[in-house]
Amino acid sequence: MMNKKTAYPVGSLTIAGTPVSEYVIVSTGGEHVGEAARMLAEYLEKACGAYVPVMNRGGYRFPHMIVVGTCEEYEIPAVTDRRNALKNDGVLFYVASDGTLYINSQSLLGVRYAVSKFLEKFVGVRFLDEETERILPAESIDIPANLDYSYSSPLLYRHTDWGIETPLRRKWGLNGEDGVSNRIIGFCHTMHWLTGAPADQQPCLSDETVYQKALAGVRQWIRENPGCRIISVTQNDTYERCECEKCKAMEEAENPSGL
Repeated sequence: MMNKKTAYPVGSLTIAGTPVSEYVIVSTGGEHVGEAARMLAEYLEKACGAYVPVMNRGGYRFPHMIVVGTCEEYEIPAVTDRRNALKNDGVLFYVASDGTLYINSQSLLGVRYAVSKFLEKFVGVRFLDEETERILPAESIDIPANLDYSYSSPLLYRHTDWGIETPLRRKWGLNGEDGVSNRIIGFCHTMHWLTGAPADQQPCLSDETVYQKALAGVRQWIRENPGCRIISVTQNDTYERCECEKCKAMEEAENPSGL
């Protein structure tokens, strides 16, 4: 019986006209950058069947390279300038005149996001949930020779659900559980610290005295943590909310979240 050829979603994938199978992925290795490089190789093979080896930097210049993360041996001013302009784990994709593809970020964790974003934007990979992903079919994909793409999230802290598993968080570019450069003061459920209310009750949020206590608490945290970027002012972890006339009236006019 003849073996059937494995069918891949993407018929062929080239970078500046050169088949991706002629490329080598180079990186500095390490927890984030090394894993990002291996992830890139894994999904390139899933997409088009091309085996792209991952090499730790060694000073050798391969004919065709995908440089993941910052490798001083292969750095060029155009990439340096664009990386320095990024913020909040921003990502960049740049194809140099010699066909080298750079995938980078201004942070180590951001390099993971950069690989995921590259796979989504240019290879058609979709990370839907922890168990579901898809590669959109295409006869051919060419990463253009003039590729020059940079993006920085406007949000320092990106986190939508504390229950999302770490691998998927990183594919989605969420950094809440991985931490950010500037600490979050208070994290969550902070109203009892700020106002003195019991932790199992919500304080009266329509009371001016409660507001002034919370405001004083926030100012104290700022004094104790100069340079902090995020102060958490959040409700206590309970359904027991205030039922005074003012609070009830606002709930009826809006909803508990409005209060």
